[in-house]
Amino acid sequence: MEFTGRVSALAGGRRLAQLARHLPALSSPEEMFVDMVQRTKNLLSSLPEHPIRLNVATICSGSDAPLFALDLIQNSAANLDLGPLFEVVHLFSCEIEPFKQAFIRRNVSRDVTIFRDVVELASRAEA
Repeated sequence: MEFTGRVSALAGGRRLAQLARHLPALSSPEEMFVDMVQRTKNLLSSLPEHPIRLNVATICSGSDAPLFALDLIQNSAANLDLGPLFEVVHLFSCEIEPFKQAFIRRNVSRDVTIFRDVVELASRAEA
């Protein structure tokens, strides 16, 4: 059997993941997102419209991580000369933990509503 540089992890005889030792290590989120966007560059550049409008709302996300990930994707696309892929419209966040609410408040637009919990969100939706 020839060694290809990939090491597989097995669980119950199934391959879980492969480690490509021949590729350079990615050590920061920015590097990881550039790599992911680079791998999908052809797909992303073939989108019919740029930018696509994304309406985003988070519930129990903790730190609104999906919004930060979208920002990293957008920055990566700019670094790869793909231009803006999407326009993020942050509709609201919902988080019960006060310290996480504070983190969200410090890192998103003041116009974004942060609901204390899903009960508050549901009661506003009914009104």
